[in-house]
Amino acid sequence: MSLGQPSRSSFCAGQIVQCQRSPLWLLAEVIEVVSDRDRLWLRPLAVAVIATESWQVFDCREDSQLLVPLDSFEAAEDVAAITLLSQLSEMPQASQEGRQHLRSLLRQLLATAA
Repeated sequence: MSLGQPSRSSFCAGQIVQCQRSPLWLLAEVIEVVSDRDRLWLRPLAVAVIATESWQVFDCREDSQLLVPLDSFEAAEDVAAITLLSQLSEMPQASQEGRQHLRSLLRQLLATAA
């Protein structure tokens, strides 16, 4: 899961995108591309904590929508996204630990965008 440099036209509403900042991986749905500000308006779906041999997934569908730097995201890989999204139905929604991981990833994104 490497991050590329997407063009502004490479995202569209409803598309699933990803962002990885080790050890965190965010999967989100694009609501809108805000081209004039180089931002994506996203609905977070899940955040995963990736360990050496496993990963722990947290449901973020109940969390607030995000306005984040466009160049931090790429189109989600189909297999990885489907695997992660299929796990969401098996877990309780909106955990405090999941929110903490999401906030940590957002702090990393905003620090690198400043």
